[in-house]
Amino acid sequence: MRKRVIAQIGLAAALVCCIGPLLRPMVQAAAAVTQQEKKAQRTDYSLPRLLNLPIKSEPVSILSFELPPRRDDAGTYQWPIRLAVLGRFPPARGVGLQIFKPEGTDKITTAFSIRSPETEEWGRLESFPSGYSYPGVIIRGNYTELVEHGGPLTVALCYFNGTFRVVFRGGYASFISITGGKMPEAIEYVSAEIESRTNTRVRVWTWDGKEYRPVAEIPYKALFSAQLVPEIEAVQGKGK
Repeated sequence: MRKRVIAQIGLAAALVCCIGPLLRPMVQAAAAVTQQEKKAQRTDYSLPRLLNLPIKSEPVSILSFELPPRRDDAGTYQWPIRLAVLGRFPPARGVGLQIFKPEGTDKITTAFSIRSPETEEWGRLESFPSGYSYPGVIIRGNYTELVEHGGPLTVALCYFNGTFRVVFRGGYASFISITGGKMPEAIEYVSAEIESRTNTRVRVWTWDGKEYRPVAEIPYKALFSAQLVPEIEAVQGKGK
């Protein structure tokens, strides 16, 4: 646990060096740490101290997350860290997503990249809530005026079968586990009354082992009803 905490501290320090003007208040706050803490940061970086991110501007959104733990040559479990960055990557225009991984102690390389379609405006990142089972990110944004029906946008990516892939794309959605499985269900809001939830209707998606598939469109108040669980399990069974 201590190594994981120090790893996150190292990642934050690395980002300060990369985007100093954006995070200068964090640099000032870090000046108060003790000499012992500084030594720990210098010797336990999981990502290089200096990050040269290949983007045209300051990052739109940054998020770090961990892949499933694995054992090193000494038999100790390690939690590989990945850095997800929304930014404007050359040479194409628009915002794209890049996921970086450390290479040695002095550089990072791109592990995965994807660009937003012209019909989507990506704005910020959130963690995909699946723990170490299918780690990844959620991209929040909006459909552009090029789409007939605009509104909020949700794109979910996760680490699956050794690579990153888009597993969900739709309107505003939350991810919660209804059946207790490792992969949460996607709850997509299909009506405009998201805040009140009184008359809101949602579309439930579930992971069948390969992809998200629609289960049912129901009132929000019926989301945790006993009748929904068998329907979810039936769709999950079709993917096996």
